[in-house]
Amino acid sequence: MKSNPDQYSLFNNLDAGEKLPGDYKQELLPICDGGYFDALAAIGFAAVVHSYLDIDEADSPLIEWTPNGFMVSYANKPERAVPDLGWLRYSVAGAWRKGDKDKWKAHDNHTKKARGWDGAELINTDGAEIDVSQDPQITIPLGEGTILVTEPMRQLYGVANKLGSPEWFNLCVFACRMRGQELINGSFSEKSVPLNSVVLPQASKGASGSNSFSIGNTSLADTISTSLSRYTCLAVAGFIIAAKGQSPQKAVQGFAIPVPKVLRLETVKRISDGNRRRLTNGGFFFSYDNYLSFIKQLLIYKEDIGLSNEESSLFSIAGANFIPLGNSSSPSSSWQLVVPKHHYTIGSVDRLQNLLRKWRAVNQAGQNKTVSIDRAAVAKLMRGFEYSDPAETTSGYLDYVFDVGLNGPKNGSFYFLTQKLFEEIMAYKYQTLLDQLLGSEIKPFIDLVRQETYGAAFPPKGRDKTQPNYQMIRSLREVQNVDDFIKAITEIAIERGVSKIATANNDSSKTKYWINPYEPSLRKLIELAESKEGYSPKLLANLILSFALSKRAYEQVEGEEDAEKELETTLIDENED
Repeated sequence: MKSNPDQYSLFNNLDAGEKLPGDYKQELLPICDGGYFDALAAIGFAAVVHSYLDIDEADSPLIEWTPNGFMVSYANKPERAVPDLGWLRYSVAGAWRKGDKDKWKAHDNHTKKARGWDGAELINTDGAEIDVSQDPQITIPLGEGTILVTEPMRQLYGVANKLGSPEWFNLCVFACRMRGQELINGSFSEKSVPLNSVVLPQASKGASGSNSFSIGNTSLADTISTSLSRYTCLAVAGFIIAAKGQSPQKAVQGFAIPVPKVLRLETVKRISDGNRRRLTNGGFFFSYDNYLSFIKQLLIYKEDIGLSNEESSLFSIAGANFIPLGNSSSPSSSWQLVVPKHHYTIGSVDRLQNLLRKWRAVNQAGQNKTVSIDRAAVAKLMRGFEYSDPAETTSGYLDYVFDVGLNGPKNGSFYFLTQKLFEEIMAYKYQTLLDQLLGSEIKPFIDLVRQETYGAAFPPKGRDKTQPNYQMIRSLREVQNVDDFIKAITEIAIERGVSKIATANNDSSKTKYWINPYEPSLRKLIELAESKEGYSPKLLANLILSFALSKRAYEQVEGEEDAEKELETTLIDENED
């Protein structure tokens, strides 16, 4: 058990039959899709419980991922005299303000909903509504300045209206507001509440597909949708609490949410609000940008209030993609990116997120800003971070370096990852190899490669730039086996070592240069490549290059501030489309 059981009641730490400390209840929600829908329903259940029961904010329900489904633990408190339902707002679609028939008009705190158990289609919102015909804005920080953006909930509701059905959405909100206790105790069951692709996206149904849920163009059986109606309403509640919506033109559209491993509802709210109040890369990069943002938001929040990983952690980030087809959109897929197991820092995550933005920016073509990029290379870089795999991470990063170019990139200033990011990933499974690379035998060889490549394009203050040695980079990038590796490092060491010997000029104080200064590095690198530890020669070559071509701690790089400003401009331009 945890040392402070009254604060955190972790399901995974309870023995079979052991009761929760204090007066707590638990709800184990069933597995439906193993990701997006399940997380929405769990967050929604926690939010509805917190709204109807008199639970303190500091003791908000705890959401835990388990192999059997999400477990929500909450204090067994009496009902509130007045439920806290201010966050459960109805949607007022812009088109409804222009209806010809009075019964369809949304005015005077009224809006439309799908016909449910009460038979009503026009309902009183009691002022709890979000009107998407309006465009309220908020100010958010951007670099050293600020920028006006659409208010996050207005944007979320607008995207939900576009990709789903506002009438269906309002029916689910109506259920949460009017029948919350039934949703909590499990007695809620309504055939009038169908599934919808906003909370459970299907594979694309083509240009003629609607947003209603179907299988093989046939409506879902009532028995199935009815049995899931409770979780559908809870998923909409979770959507309101946690989702980030994006709907750029001519691009992939969709939603992103945090999937708790161990998170209190209050923490979910905080990191979701932080993720909403920012500019976001869309299209292909939408999932990756939100993935890194949620991870970063949680790191910042935990640092602010002093939480540990055991007390607060994410399992993954999940979402739904829609693709534009003509004048409508069709559900494409759901996605889920797992949170890495290695230790990572705010700086490393922030830098990786900025690199993706830079990579996208340099591949924008023409006035329509169409992005043509090697998506497999981007996915490889991100897969390496996600699964703590240095082979994938370094390979993806080097693809970026070759695509952008060290000296004279296609569009603006070069942007680096830090060596620290690679060290963090390696420390998870490759600590011994990391120690070798940072040791006195191999480090001189990495410094040599760095001097000929990174150091040429970004020399120390007072030195002129020269052309990076792309042949050296290429020789290491082309390594496939032990023989290739030995040939590449030997040629590099001999070429530069002979140059140092020549500069000695019989100076007795420099006789050490008559022995190749990189001989210890060669011996150690060859030993590693031929060892039984399983270090592939290609991995060793990519690590040497990545360490050489990344920024080191406390290093000042000319042009880096320009690169940061270019990233801000890129985000502004994209969100103005």
